[in-house]
Amino acid sequence: MKRREFLSHAGSAAMVTALSPGLLSSCAAREKSPAAPAFNYTSAYGVQTLRIWSPLVREAVHLFAMADSHLYEADERNAPYHPYSARMEGAYNEVAHYRTHRPTTPAAAFRECMEVAAASPADAIVHLGDLVSYPSEYSIEYASALIRKSGKPFYYVSGNHDWNYEGLDDDDKTAAREQWMPRLKPFYNEGVNPLMYSVVIKGVKLIFIDDSADTVSPEQIDFFCREVRWDGPSLLMMHIGQAFPGHDSFYLGYPRFRPVYTPGRGLAMLSKADGSHEPQIERFFAEVLRASRETGLLATVVGHEHDIRSEEVENHRQFVLPFGGNGSYTDILLLPLNESVPYTGYEK
Repeated sequence: MKRREFLSHAGSAAMVTALSPGLLSSCAAREKSPAAPAFNYTSAYGVQTLRIWSPLVREAVHLFAMADSHLYEADERNAPYHPYSARMEGAYNEVAHYRTHRPTTPAAAFRECMEVAAASPADAIVHLGDLVSYPSEYSIEYASALIRKSGKPFYYVSGNHDWNYEGLDDDDKTAAREQWMPRLKPFYNEGVNPLMYSVVIKGVKLIFIDDSADTVSPEQIDFFCREVRWDGPSLLMMHIGQAFPGHDSFYLGYPRFRPVYTPGRGLAMLSKADGSHEPQIERFFAEVLRASRETGLLATVVGHEHDIRSEEVENHRQFVLPFGGNGSYTDILLLPLNESVPYTGYEK
């Protein structure tokens, strides 16, 4: 099921880093900018494969990447909150499987994905949010048991539905996320800050920033700037994508702010109500582009749109993962320049 198809070509030991003291106002430059990475984003038999080649990648890394699984089932524990979960309980009850096109459910599709991931050569599973459609304890327990059974390292950042009971705390999304985030604890590795953390897999750093409350904080931007400033390659992983030119909906800041991008001057996020600026989103956009020029930041990978998309601005790429509720996933292969990896074809 698609909501919003566009396709553009274009044993792992892990180290997890949480928030540490100290602030930087911007991402510092390398002595010499790295060579630009090369990309190829393709679809074969309904499975997306994103290949990224870079001279900074020393050893091939394989990520089994997903987003927007939208598990919706609940039990009696959710009864007090049913008025606030009713819409999402009925949103994806039956979907067409991405490959067979036969009816399935998000829960059955997620179980199949975890089985496929377990049998695959992937170094880790990455999920970029909206794993559940609201913070249902039943669905969280169901999904976390399947994740553990896969035996794969699992890295996650929340989406705007994972912690959201619609209509209950709509006036303050940041407060609502803080209130319900503890239910999502089974999806995180011990000791990480769920709003910002990084993990290094075979020499590639994944930087996770939680923008699911439709904003980013100064602390998150400073964390990104510190983490991206190292000698190896990085990927920025979020739920909501930034407002690249031509990205006219479901971007970070939508629908409250209207993006205006000017080459050489960057992004202005202007309030639709009074024309005022949103400085944190503007600064984050600028820092990501700066990091793409001056560090080993290879790309940004996001979910949220239930679509397949590749976007580019100032030589920085943003890739959108497909809707995972129908079993779709993406093989992300990070490769040394001299390595060519064909379609894996490992699916059962």
